[in-house]
Amino acid sequence: MSVYVLKIYLGVTRHGVAGYLRGLIPRGLPVLAYVLVIPLELLYTFVNSLFAHMLRLAANMFAGHLILAFFSMVGFWFVFENPTALGVPVGVAGVLMAIVITALEMFVQFLQAFLFTLLTAMFIGTALNPDH
Repeated sequence: MSVYVLKIYLGVTRHGVAGYLRGLIPRGLPVLAYVLVIPLELLYTFVNSLFAHMLRLAANMFAGHLILAFFSMVGFWFVFENPTALGVPVGVAGVLMAIVITALEMFVQFLQAFLFTLLTAMFIGTALNPDH
């Protein structure tokens, strides 16, 4: 939310409200194309860019935690609730997979932080200099 507010604030303070909105729309299109382009650009700027950050981060965190919880539960269930000849090796494999998934989840979170930073730079850059 802070990136969204910062992007709009910087664009409006740099170009004014009319200049900021005018800078969102590409120039040189046929007149009929503006009927389609203007609503799409406004939707992208004021709705999509906000949800691009939030949804990407939330979905990746939820997916990683869900997979980690699954392997942890399977591993501990097979070791402690079903200690048979097959249960213990499957349980140990589940615990080892939980450790591997934890490492993978940490890597994915690093990538998410990197992408979040790049998207933030891109959003602020387009707010300050919309021609590029």
